[in-house]
Parts: sequence; structure tokens; C-alpha cells
Amino acid sequence: QVHIKMREINTKQQIEPLLNGELDLGVMRNTRLPEALRYQLLLREPLVAVVPEGHPLAETPGGALRFQHLARE
Repeated sequence: QVHIKMREINTKQQIEPLLNGELDLGVMRNTRLPEALRYQLLLREPLVAVVPEGHPLAETPGGALRFQHLARE
């Protein structure tokens, strides 16, 4: 039997309890962690730019924007 207790806390609130054994696992976005902690990537979230129809960036060839395309926005 496995018991899981979940609570929502921010990254800073997870670090110390992970280091001292109060937490077995944390889920966070930050990968800059103390050396005593290790992480495994769970998923990759796409980052999208949303523009109105007719906007010049809506017609980017191949549909792939680069940050340099956004420099003048």
C-alpha cells in the first residue's frame, strides 16, 4: 500500500524540506538547485507566441519563430 500526501508550495519552500528529509519528492520548474539535490525532467511544455490573424509573424515560413523574430515587437 502506498500513501501519497500532496500539498502546493513554491520552489523555495521545497528546497529545505527536501534537503533535511521532510519531503521525499518535489515538483518544480527551477533546475538551479543545491548540489545535494538531483532532478529528472518530467515533461517539456511548448512556449507559443500568439498573434492576431494578419500579423506579419503569423506568416513566418515553416511556422517556427525564433527570438530574433520578436526583437522588433
